[in-house]
Amino acid sequence: MVITRETGIAMAPTLGGPELILAALVIMVGGLVALLPAALLHRCPLVETLRA
Repeated sequence: MVITRETGIAMAPTLGGPELILAALVIMVGGLVALLPAALLHRCPLVETLRA
């Protein structure tokens, strides 16, 4: 492995539960942030938004 060759420390990279939870959390937060503008635009007519 590259890490062992460069540093002399043997490491076995693994994906566990905490990493998967973090990835799911990042996806959920990103989805919510992406939906905010759509939700705000849904509340008012599109013509008013384009004229502003």
